[in-house]
Amino acid sequence: MSFSTALRLEDVDDYITPAQTCIKPVKIDTQRGQTKSIRIEQDGSYTAVTENGEKYTLKKAAISLNDCLACSGCITTAESVLVSQHSSNVLLEFLGRNREAQPNERRILVLSISPQSVASLAAELLESSVSKIARCFREWKASSLKGFAWSDIEFVHHFLIYYLYSIGAHAVLDTTWARDLALEESGNEFVSRFAASDDASHNIPQKLPVFCGICPGWVCYAEKTYDAANDGESVSRNSDCPSFSIVPHLSTVKSPQQILGRLLKRCHAESIYHVTVMPCFDRKLEASREEFSQPADSSSDHSRTPDVDLVLATTELVDILNETCWDSRRSQVFLSKDELATFWGGPPRLTPENQERLESIIQSFGGFLPDPYGLTTSAKPLSGELNMYRHQGSGSGGYAFSVFCFAASRLFGIQISDPLNDVHVLVRQLHNRDMQEMLLFSSAADRDVAQVAVSSLPNTRAPYRQSKSRVQPLLAFAVANGFRNIQSIVRPLRLLYRAKQNKTTGRSVNYPFDYVEVMACPAGCLNGGGQLKEDLEKVHEFYMNLPVNPLRLNAVSQALYLTVDNSDGEHKSLRTTYRQVPKIEIVNPSALHW
Repeated sequence: MSFSTALRLEDVDDYITPAQTCIKPVKIDTQRGQTKSIRIEQDGSYTAVTENGEKYTLKKAAISLNDCLACSGCITTAESVLVSQHSSNVLLEFLGRNREAQPNERRILVLSISPQSVASLAAELLESSVSKIARCFREWKASSLKGFAWSDIEFVHHFLIYYLYSIGAHAVLDTTWARDLALEESGNEFVSRFAASDDASHNIPQKLPVFCGICPGWVCYAEKTYDAANDGESVSRNSDCPSFSIVPHLSTVKSPQQILGRLLKRCHAESIYHVTVMPCFDRKLEASREEFSQPADSSSDHSRTPDVDLVLATTELVDILNETCWDSRRSQVFLSKDELATFWGGPPRLTPENQERLESIIQSFGGFLPDPYGLTTSAKPLSGELNMYRHQGSGSGGYAFSVFCFAASRLFGIQISDPLNDVHVLVRQLHNRDMQEMLLFSSAADRDVAQVAVSSLPNTRAPYRQSKSRVQPLLAFAVANGFRNIQSIVRPLRLLYRAKQNKTTGRSVNYPFDYVEVMACPAGCLNGGGQLKEDLEKVHEFYMNLPVNPLRLNAVSQALYLTVDNSDGEHKSLRTTYRQVPKIEIVNPSALHW
C-alpha cells in the first residue's frame, strides 16, 4: 500500500514535517522496583532483573492513534500507526469474516464515500488505460447501463455503488447529505457568535473570528498552538485578558464523516460496521478521537464503540478495487452487475433483526439509498434520480460560501444566491490562489466604492479591513488552504490577543475576518494527501461538473436536520469539543535526535 508524499517523512515546503521518531513519553511501571539489568533472550524478547533479583518480561511499548492526539510531538501521525488500525487489509479481512460468519454474527456494513474521493477516482477510471479497475469500469459502463444521461463522475459513482454492494456492502452512502447538516449547523453557530460579539464584553473567546473546524489536520495544529500560560489548563472564557489560543475560535460543528457516523449508530451501534472513504489520511486520526465514540451497547462492557470503524483514503479504495476486480480463474475483468453478483454473491444476508435495522437506516435517509441487489424493500434501485451533487464554493465543501449566504440572510436580510455574481459582494484573491477574501456590503454603491479603494491599495495582498477605506463591510470571510496561508490567519489573531492583554486600542488590532474556511492541504480537499496523484485540474473539473444543490433546498437533509433538532436538543450529533494539547516535555536527553 502506498501513502502520499504528504505523509512520507520528507521535506515538503507547505507542510510541517512530521517527526521521524515518536518521542511521546511512555509511562514506566515502577511497582516492581528499580531495574538492575536487562537481558535479550534468544527469541528476541527482553527480560528485566530488579535489584531484588525478580525477573519479568518487558512489554513492547505501543503508540495508538489516541496517543498521537494527546501528543504535541508532531503535527500528523506516523505511517505505521495508520497501517495498524486503518488500512485496506482491515476491510478485506472484515469482508471475509462477515461473509463466512453465521447470520446472527454478521454486522451491517455501511460505506460512506466523499464526493472528493469520487472525483479523484473518476480521473483514474476515465483517464487511465492501464489499471485493472479502469478496464473493468469501461466494460461495465458499455454493458450494464444504457440510456442514462449521466455525467462522467455520476457514471463512476454508480459503478462504485454496484461494485461495493457486490463485494459485501449493505448500504453505500454519499457524505454530501451529512455535509448539508454540517453547513446548516455552521450557519446557525456563526449567527449566534456574531450576535454575541455585539455585547459590551471584551472576552475574545466568545467573539469572532470563527475558524471552520472540519479539517482534522488544521484542528490538530490548532489544538497544539497556544501560549504556554495556558499549558494544561482549560481555556478561560471569563478573563478580560485571556492567553492566546486558537481553540476557542474553532467551530464546534463536526465534519460530515463524524455526523454521518453518529447518525448511523444512534441505535444498535455494535451491529453496524461503518467505513468511510476520504481524500485525507488525517480523517483516520479524527475517527479515533474519544469524542467521536459512544459507550458500548452492553452495560457490562466498559469499552467504547467508534462512530466510524474504519477510514480508507481514496488510494486505499483503489487498491481494494484492483485487488478484487480480477477473477484469476477466468483471466478477465468483470463486466456487468450480474457477473459481479455471480462471483461475489452481493451483500451477505442478515438476520431478520438486523434486516429491520438496515431498513430503519435506509428509511432515515429518506429511502433514497440505492439497492441494486434488492436487499431491502424501502431502498430505490439505481435510477436517474440517484445523483450526487455539490455545494457552491470551494472543492472542500463550500463552507465559507454557504455560511456567508446564510449569515447575510439571517443577520442583514440580504439574499445571495451566488457570491461570485452578486452586487453586494466583493471577492478578492490575497496572497495566492489558496487565499481568498469575500466581503459583504450593504449596497451596490458601497461595493463599488470598495472596489475602487482596493485597486488603490499599496499592497493588494492585504485584507480589506486593514485599509483606511471609509466603507467597511458588513461581513468579511476568507478561505485559507495550506499551512503557509494558515500562518497568515493565525499571526493576526496572536497580535490581537497581545493587544488586548496590553490594553492596546486602535483600528490596527482588529482581526480582518469574521469567518475563515481553513484546510491544511493546498487547494483543499480535492488535493488531499489520500487522493490519487492524477491531474488536479481534471479532479477539480469532475467535481465542479456535479450539479449544484443550494443549501436548505434538499428535502432529505432538511428532514434529517429537523429529526436531529427534535430528538437531540443539545445537537450532540452535530457538535463536538476541542482541547488544548499540553506541550510535551522531554525529560530524557537521549530522546533527542540531532
